[in-house]
Amino acid sequence: MARSVKRRTPRRPDPSKVGRGLGAPVPSPIDIGTVGYLDDQTELPATTPAYVRWEQGEPIVEVTARDGDRINARVGCWPLTVRFGQQVVLAMVDGDPANAVIVGVLADSQNAVPSSVCGIPTGAAAATSKGVRPPAATWTFLRLEDGEHFAVQTQQGGDINIHAGSSVHIRCDPKIGAVHIEGATHLGVGPLAPPVGSTTGPAGVDIRGVPAIPYVPTPYAPPAPAPPAPVPYVGFEDGIVRAKDAFQITVLSDPEFIAWMTTINGLAMNPDPAPVAVTAYISGVNGPGSKHTAVGEPEPA
Repeated sequence: MARSVKRRTPRRPDPSKVGRGLGAPVPSPIDIGTVGYLDDQTELPATTPAYVRWEQGEPIVEVTARDGDRINARVGCWPLTVRFGQQVVLAMVDGDPANAVIVGVLADSQNAVPSSVCGIPTGAAAATSKGVRPPAATWTFLRLEDGEHFAVQTQQGGDINIHAGSSVHIRCDPKIGAVHIEGATHLGVGPLAPPVGSTTGPAGVDIRGVPAIPYVPTPYAPPAPAPPAPVPYVGFEDGIVRAKDAFQITVLSDPEFIAWMTTINGLAMNPDPAPVAVTAYISGVNGPGSKHTAVGEPEPA
């Protein structure tokens, strides 16, 4: 009966062990670098492609090692917010700088922890003086830089952008808590245009993002009022003011009638001033008239 033989996969040689055996210096597997490349002469940001860019679907960060070498480091955990000039922790796989991975960032005086987030103090502002050691905050917080955009997407349509496509549950203690909504609030509609996230540019330049264009509600315009119903003319067709008269008479067009009206009104009401014009409105009976009945002799019946 033949016995099965399990083959072993040969192990790759360990560069650190090989280096120690040959007496060569072994690079440290953990190191600290600075994001971005600096010009050797001016020590200004070198003109290169974006210091954080995509290559074959993964983020690559330009990092200057402590010995001055310029390396490209992968990002071990995304999201990871890095800034030009920020110190990062590098893990060298097999001690090779070509296989550097950023595993963390360091907060220093140039890239410090924010003093407050959402109006809640973190305590970092009190630690700027030497020898002052206030307790550090233990709650989780995130404050984006100016122009940055933060988005969380689930695979069930619940986005935090913060315009949500799924359900959002906000709960607080009814005794001591409250939900505050500040600013314009639109229910059932999204922004006119979504936001655009910020990106990195060459020579350590950041390209700011574009905020979302908010929804603009349509002002309410009340409907036009219905036209008034026609008022039927009450009177006689051949009276002094006829139903078919549709023009105004004045002292120049009909002086006799104006004189008569002035006399009658003066005896009855003594108006001041006396009337100077009379307007007759058509009611739609037989069309507009062409002559007032108080002018001239009446036509024989």
